[in-house]
Amino acid sequence: MDTLNATLAHGRATRLPSEFYDSKLRNIVEKIGVEEWFSGYYESQEYRTVGIGGLVGDVVDRMVGTVEQNGEDGFLEARGDADSIESSKDGNEGIKFAMSGCHDTTLAGFLSGFGAFKSELWPPFTSQIAVELFRQREGAPNAASTADRMSSEVPRSKEPKPRSWLASIFGSPKSAVFQPTLTGQTMARKPSTILSPEDKARLEGYYVRVRYNDRPVTIPGCKAPNNHLPGDETFCTLEAFKRIADKFTPRNWKEACNSNLDKPAFPDKDENVSHSNNPASLAYSTARTRWPKIVIEAIADVEATLSKYRQGTPEFEDGKEVARGLKTISLDLESDARLMPIPEDGTSATKDFNDELKSLGPISWRNSPWLFCENYLYRLISSCFSKCRTAFWRTYDVFAIQKTSALKSSKSVIVELVQWYLEINRKAHEEKVKGEEKLEALMEEMIQVSLWDNATDLLLLVSISVEELQSRQGKKPRELFKKNVVDDDTEQVWGLLSSLRSGNTNREIHIVLDNAGFELITDLILAAYLLAANYATRIVLHGKDIPWFVSDVTATDLETTLNTLEVPSFSHSATEREARILKDFASELRGYFASDKLCYQSHPFWTTQHPYARLPELAPKLYRQLAAAELVIFKGDLNYRKLVFDGLWPRTTPFQQALGLLGATTPARTQGLRSLALRTCKADTCVGLVPGREKELDPEGTGEWTRTGKYAVVSFYDGKSTS
Repeated sequence: MDTLNATLAHGRATRLPSEFYDSKLRNIVEKIGVEEWFSGYYESQEYRTVGIGGLVGDVVDRMVGTVEQNGEDGFLEARGDADSIESSKDGNEGIKFAMSGCHDTTLAGFLSGFGAFKSELWPPFTSQIAVELFRQREGAPNAASTADRMSSEVPRSKEPKPRSWLASIFGSPKSAVFQPTLTGQTMARKPSTILSPEDKARLEGYYVRVRYNDRPVTIPGCKAPNNHLPGDETFCTLEAFKRIADKFTPRNWKEACNSNLDKPAFPDKDENVSHSNNPASLAYSTARTRWPKIVIEAIADVEATLSKYRQGTPEFEDGKEVARGLKTISLDLESDARLMPIPEDGTSATKDFNDELKSLGPISWRNSPWLFCENYLYRLISSCFSKCRTAFWRTYDVFAIQKTSALKSSKSVIVELVQWYLEINRKAHEEKVKGEEKLEALMEEMIQVSLWDNATDLLLLVSISVEELQSRQGKKPRELFKKNVVDDDTEQVWGLLSSLRSGNTNREIHIVLDNAGFELITDLILAAYLLAANYATRIVLHGKDIPWFVSDVTATDLETTLNTLEVPSFSHSATEREARILKDFASELRGYFASDKLCYQSHPFWTTQHPYARLPELAPKLYRQLAAAELVIFKGDLNYRKLVFDGLWPRTTPFQQALGLLGATTPARTQGLRSLALRTCKADTCVGLVPGREKELDPEGTGEWTRTGKYAVVSFYDGKSTS
């Protein structure tokens, strides 16, 4: 391309044969050149760091240095000596304009580092990038035009500055204008994650705009709410611009260049997953807010329990060690410490965590893959208890009070749901529930009840009688729920279940559970209905073997739930009628458990970091058990994230493709899984949307719609189908 462009610029005497200038050929060559040179910036953070991070860091230095007025804006670099620095108009002059010469590859690399060079052509001759710093005019309303709101004038401090280090060395009697901070870090070179509230406050009101060949560029990371000037995404807040740049600014450039020399140039794992250093990801706030809060609440729970034991007893000493371990985790979270190997406890799960941590390289709490790090957190919390000498603390569930409280506060809606189920069951036995349409509508309601975890809204569904299912009044609540199901395979699921209902052989359905409390009640209702209505002859519930993700179901949670139903002990006392309804349901469930039609299992695989595509390799016996089932229902957000690798797939990616090996076509399709994901969206990832649907849900492209729980998926893939 350089040769072609040079001949075009230097006249006819330098021209090559005309075939070289064919527009189609040039477009192909240009595309190949751009991909070869710049695609690496999108594929590898290390590539961004060593390729352009140093220059980007220098630009941020000058921007933030202008705000700090410490000479790091290029003033010292430009003026060079103490006398010239100190004769700079009493501190009112700063660097207004700095120009650097560079290559075309530098320009494209700079934009690619910020993810803003996709679909661009090779930079033409005389290309340039302008990086501009603005401040918002005081009192300018957001409704005003951008030009009226912004100013390129940065106010200079009128206060006398302390003597500079140059002045102190050379004995200049004049007062220095700027004092570079050599004894500590300037704000520019501090990672954004450790900036104090005071530091961040100093950056407020400042905005950065990047112009490429005089065209404003929108940096993807600046599109998120609060990261740009309201109404104009091309004006990125200085704080956000710095935060994005910090992710690939090397702390030590030489060290970064000399590291990983024995590893491939590009990572063998896709980096395109939810990451805690991505401000546009929910992982970002989770790592900084939610995780620390969870650990602080765990410490409070342990210390409250510890107070019940006398000093010197084994339980007291164990409790002290647990609290000490949790406090260490809390401090590490607050300081964004590097993740260290989990203390070995002889389990393969811990070894797997440590092996994968090693393969990921140095990562910290706020700079790590979300799925791995969140699972690592709960395994690390568990290790604080597993090494205890006393059985009390080894088996202690630090989240039990929260789970029990959530269950006991849901009495009214639980009674309504159970009564609804029992009424359906009674009418089914009396053969009043007949006809495919009515059965399909009823199954759709069962799926919806298990899908949504908003107890109040679910009452709209269960307020409809069996007789009203096909009426306009009966259809309305289902349609209300269905409009927020963004990937809806309910019809395919019904096609499978209706065929199972007429079968005479053993039919096993597995449910991989999510949360305890109210959600577990809805799952038990679904399981009981599948058995009572003959869709399955056996239901296997899969839970966790240790306390996990605060609210995930353990065997103890299941028993607590059954006991709460049998002897109603909610926050509000139950009436005699309510108590009878709940006891009847508990009795039905106990009967199913006693006859092994309903059983609970907890395999260690469910409390690892592994995506479920690794099931066949890492837990082959569990995989064979699931593959033998007629259907495997994966409940909730965590199970969905593990099914699709927590990947930032394009929203239109088919569910089958996102499943990886679980969705792969194999010669022995009978060994595949029939997977049904019932999930309300509370994370970044979501697949299976039809083209155009995401634009309807998220016209501004913020990604927030996948995180609020307002939308859901009923995603099905038949791994046994031969079609």
